[in-house]
Amino acid sequence: VSEGDLLDRIHLSTSTDGLTWSTPVRVLDRGPYAWNSRYVARPTVIYENGVFKMWYDTMSGSNYTDPPSDIIIGYAISTDGIHWNKHRSPVFKGYAANDVKKVGSRYVMLLQGAWQGTLVSASKDGLRWGTLRTLIPPDTLLGHLTPFLFIDPATSKPTTVYLGAGVS
Repeated sequence: VSEGDLLDRIHLSTSTDGLTWSTPVRVLDRGPYAWNSRYVARPTVIYENGVFKMWYDTMSGSNYTDPPSDIIIGYAISTDGIHWNKHRSPVFKGYAANDVKKVGSRYVMLLQGAWQGTLVSASKDGLRWGTLRTLIPPDTLLGHLTPFLFIDPATSKPTTVYLGAGVS
């Protein structure tokens, strides 16, 4: 396996019954910008008004084993879920493992703050985000990872956060 094969890419697999899935095909690759040249991973996708909207982890740098210069959240859109157009600029720097949900008329993003805790921000358009706030402080759990916001189907309101974390 070459080093280039170790870099994460985003793939798509489809199903008609939720049990049998198609062979995954690559739909989002790293680049073309310096800020997303190392990998693309952990997507969140929302479909609304005929447009797929994706937020994803990415990093700069070209050598997978080099220390990261920046952990970044990128944004891309698609009309078919296969061919994506990346936004020229990242939507967040220094954070990873996002989960985005539409709550009312706003997008809500949870971010993996690792030793900073789990963070939250809101946006009207999915591109420009408000001030980051701490949702779950770092002293509650160690190393918050990959948060997920659960929306209650009965109320359409966020009620629960799931996340990976270490304990002492």
